[in-house]
Amino acid sequence: MIITSLKELRPVPSTLQINHPISGEPAFDPDGNPITVTLVGPNSSQVFDETVAAARRRIEAGDKAQDPAYAVNERAAFIASAIIGWSSDAVFGVKFSKKAALEFVKDPENGPMIAQIEAHLLDRNNFFAK
Repeated sequence: MIITSLKELRPVPSTLQINHPISGEPAFDPDGNPITVTLVGPNSSQVFDETVAAARRRIEAGDKAQDPAYAVNERAAFIASAIIGWSSDAVFGVKFSKKAALEFVKDPENGPMIAQIEAHLLDRNNFFAK
């Protein structure tokens, strides 16, 4: 592969199409558009900043960081930090914002979608131009 600039090796955002959790079929909105979530990868500045902030929160939390609820909230913050948009405010029930992304990720009923998002996020290959 010929590289003309190191910028070509930097990660890029990636769009994940959400699939039905049982059938595995792609999910579409009522207009026939794919339901997607756009993410930045684990090497992005947004995710890096959240990782640093989480470390600071863990230090400040002291013994409270041992509570399982603390770990669940930190995982949600990590995943939400990577979400930079979604395809349909109507389907998601709210206009995209960082706060809305965190609330979406924290909702246990969204677990099957969050599992897809997290798996996509943790595969660094999804964030490099092919």
